[in-house]
Amino acid sequence: MRAFNEKKCFRVVIVIPLLPGFQGGVDDSGAAAVRTIMHWQYRTICRGHNSILQNLYDLLGPKMHDYISFYGLRSYGRLFDDGPVATSQVYVHSKVMIIDDCISLIGSANINDRSLLGSRDSEISQINDPVVDSTYKDIWMATANTNTMIYQDVFSCIPNNLIHSRVTLRQCTTYWKEKLDHITIDLGISPEKLESYQDGNIKGTNPMERLESIKGHLVSFPLDFMCKEDLRPVFNESEYYASQVFH
Repeated sequence: MRAFNEKKCFRVVIVIPLLPGFQGGVDDSGAAAVRTIMHWQYRTICRGHNSILQNLYDLLGPKMHDYISFYGLRSYGRLFDDGPVATSQVYVHSKVMIIDDCISLIGSANINDRSLLGSRDSEISQINDPVVDSTYKDIWMATANTNTMIYQDVFSCIPNNLIHSRVTLRQCTTYWKEKLDHITIDLGISPEKLESYQDGNIKGTNPMERLESIKGHLVSFPLDFMCKEDLRPVFNESEYYASQVFH
């Protein structure tokens, strides 16, 4: 709020995994842990009146996006020589905190009191690289948006902002399973040809041609994924009985 009131450049750029690092898909019967983690992540980030983005929106309106944004990482390649083209998230596990664009803490320790008591090794460095509007909006955000759109066009990636419920998720995975005879939750397989209509005719394009426009690994975090679902565990799942203790 101080940066907003004083019209100063201030950015919070958060890069996190697109999905929790547990085996199983979001809709699997044994994936209650995945859904539970997603529930609390989304409650913290953007869902409900106590979420970060809702609180900022109440104060700043749409201008909140000038100060905070969420991203993930994704990659693509062939599963084997001349094999199908696939994509998967790059699982973010490094711990980096950058404060005021001048101090950064980089290391394997979690950013909490337990890991930063001072009795463990950590690495501290300093940078001087303020993120001006042209860098933040025209390069960082634009790259994330373009990469996200291309991945969606080629792979119909999961998770994405178009899937708001488990019903839609099931319809999507069923469609791709029937079309490609292969599906896992985060390993998207592209069709051999991308179909588009041109002058009334169906045109087939090599997916690699479309993917050549990808720059780096940055993608937007899907804030609307499963937004119409209650992802909390139910009474017949063991996670339902876990104590909600926060430190």
